[in-house]
Amino acid sequence: MTDEFAASATDDKPEKWDPATDPDGYTREEVRPKDLLLDAVLDFTVGRREEPGGSFSLTVLVGGQVVSGMAISRGEWIDAVSTQYEQSGGTEHLRKVFELVNDHIRTEEDRREAADLPTYARRFLHMRDVRIGTGDAWTQLPYWRGALEDVTGWSFGSWNPSTASPEE
Repeated sequence: MTDEFAASATDDKPEKWDPATDPDGYTREEVRPKDLLLDAVLDFTVGRREEPGGSFSLTVLVGGQVVSGMAISRGEWIDAVSTQYEQSGGTEHLRKVFELVNDHIRTEEDRREAADLPTYARRFLHMRDVRIGTGDAWTQLPYWRGALEDVTGWSFGSWNPSTASPEE
């Protein structure tokens, strides 16, 4: 191998991200998903940018309790929870706050992606038509948001009759 070839081969390699030199101080723990497989399924189904769209039936174990329903995007959750709040007599202010936070998250992701830097890993799971419980004690909720760091197990499918297909 000639020196010229060796130099061009190393020049073409992208620089690896190093948390020690991250301009925003991001750490490996902040950019690495807790569960690569669940994160990949969420990316494929609800999208990396978490905009309204896809969903799938999911059951997770959180703090010893089963949480089961339809996994949805952050955008769908924001819209649904805001609508639910407004229909119960609340103002549009909650929606505006949620949308401001969501816009900030997207702007930050865009900025870091443009700089070829990793973004924060997804931190929350959003669901609708949810059942939460253990044993015979179950609670139904229209919407739920939980920290992915607290998920200790998961499986496709739902134990919620309102989300189950005839085959389930």
